[in-house]
Amino acid sequence: MKCSCLLVDYRKLSLPAIIIFVIGGVISFLLAFNFYPEKHVNVNIDGKCYELLDKANMQYQNLAASNRLLVLKMQIDYIESAVAKIPIIFSGYEERINEFLQIYPFQIIEKQNITNSVNPSLNKNIVKAIVSKNELSNLINNSKISDFYQYSNSIIGSIGIQSTQYFTLEEGKAVSNKSKELMYNGLKEIIESKEGVKSAECRNI
Repeated sequence: MKCSCLLVDYRKLSLPAIIIFVIGGVISFLLAFNFYPEKHVNVNIDGKCYELLDKANMQYQNLAASNRLLVLKMQIDYIESAVAKIPIIFSGYEERINEFLQIYPFQIIEKQNITNSVNPSLNKNIVKAIVSKNELSNLINNSKISDFYQYSNSIIGSIGIQSTQYFTLEEGKAVSNKSKELMYNGLKEIIESKEGVKSAECRNI
């Protein structure tokens, strides 16, 4: 029986240096109309494909969330000036965003509504803002892994850093390599445990 779930190549989960900045916001944008978490995921590693179910799927979700959190922390660490103004992007339901901004009154640059014509109650907003390094660092350091789950409604987990003068291409490559290493080693460990892991057909997305 063929699995209809999405095939994920771990190399695509690691973050290329050129697009390292906006990954959180982009993921949130792409998932804006996906509201229910999958109970399985297919992955491609070392040219072999596997379906991760149950415990393996949960371990994968934790791994992917940890990866996103690690990327943000590494990016922030590379920014030397504590008062540097950092452009960020995040998304969420309007009510949650308003609540978030009451706690964290960031300087808003742009706000865009994503309309769901089928169910307007599920409309989301994409927000671009400016924050200081200290503000962003405190926010991320106080976050939880669960904030960064793929289908979390957490505004914090949707945050991505946009292109900035404080972050070089070489530093982006370093973050990308670390991200790739984390995903590869984590997936190898999940697959080698064999719990909730099934061989699957490799196919192009």
